[in-house]
Amino acid sequence: MKKLMAMLLSLLCAVALCACENPARSYTVSFETNGGSAIESLSYTEGDKLTVADPERDGWHFAGWYTDESLSAAWDGKTISDDTTLYAAWGENKNGIFQVAGEMYWFDEDGGKIKGEYSFYPAGDTESETIYYFNVTGGEGLKYSYHHVTGNLWYIQDPAECVCWLIRGEKKALMVDTGAGVGSTGKLLELILGDFPYEVALTHYHHDHSGGTYSLPMGTPIYLGKEDIYGLDCRSGEGLDSVERRYSYFTTENPKNHTPCSYDDFSPGRRLENLIGVQTGDSVDIGGNSVQFFTIHSHSQGSLGILFTNERLLVIGDGLNSNTQNMFEDSAPVETFLASLRELKGYEDRWDGILPSHITTSVQNKDMLDRTIEVCEAIVAKGSWEGEKEGPRGGWVCSNGHGGLTYRKDNIFEEQHGYLKVPEDYER
Repeated sequence: MKKLMAMLLSLLCAVALCACENPARSYTVSFETNGGSAIESLSYTEGDKLTVADPERDGWHFAGWYTDESLSAAWDGKTISDDTTLYAAWGENKNGIFQVAGEMYWFDEDGGKIKGEYSFYPAGDTESETIYYFNVTGGEGLKYSYHHVTGNLWYIQDPAECVCWLIRGEKKALMVDTGAGVGSTGKLLELILGDFPYEVALTHYHHDHSGGTYSLPMGTPIYLGKEDIYGLDCRSGEGLDSVERRYSYFTTENPKNHTPCSYDDFSPGRRLENLIGVQTGDSVDIGGNSVQFFTIHSHSQGSLGILFTNERLLVIGDGLNSNTQNMFEDSAPVETFLASLRELKGYEDRWDGILPSHITTSVQNKDMLDRTIEVCEAIVAKGSWEGEKEGPRGGWVCSNGHGGLTYRKDNIFEEQHGYLKVPEDYER
């Protein structure tokens, strides 16, 4: 009996000793709310139940806690095995779209999280890749193609087949054109670039090239031809920046291959601030590379050629293509267009090809410039181009291999032109 009592006493002492040597461990749990209301750090002891309140953020829907800053690993709500920081994920508004673990989600009408059918590839991946962006109302989704071209250059093609170009320098990125504005170009750039700073340059102000600008954060610097800033101010009252106008372009005017969408898929129009007027001779240093601007009085009076210096590639939007459309009310006269093309030719040793802005993404032959100059010279000298045909909007279509022009007979010479001519004393 004494032996048994001694054994039990020894066992109890061993258990007590183990308990003293291995007490329940405690950890500190910190919270990074990513713009939400602050939550104080907690002390957590193994075996206890950990209760964490949801943070709040005006205009956003809390989408859960994650154990890493890139939001690639969702926290299971209970496992804590070391000092830990939890990171908040957010969706913009109840029906907003957000990225978690590289996948697309949106919210239903009751605030429930629904996983999308497609995924975003990781931001910053330099391989050729395709991105899909969902419309707010769900459905098939609005497709954005995102592809690596060369070096630090990518293109993004929106659901309206408008082509935007993204160049990344050491200090910042520059987005050239923002598409027709369906979906959210701002959210797309956030997913691609993360926190890396960016600015925007528009080849011209028409809505199929500038519509995505309305989804960008307020204060984003926007480079635009000086004459086009005036045109934008003059014509904003005609609904160019309205959802109705952009929705009409997407569904009625140019519906080929477009995914069905609704008004909810467009950012509301607003007066664009932070517009920076540029012209030939101006440039932007993006770090290790620069972007140069050239004025091309053309499709719009303030159209720009935008040169990626290191890549030796020139983006001209609708200012020069295989058949430049200069039959609009705000298009420059043929005589003025010709003068711009001759000036541009003086810089052609700086670039090897032209990047398109619609449908195709292939580099265009630079002899497009010479071919179009030939057409313009004939029209200015003779009033017509041999073989020209009557075309849309009262225009005449002139073809010349890789180049060409559609123009109006009442807009050949400067003295004929009076619409949207920029006053010398104009200031925004």
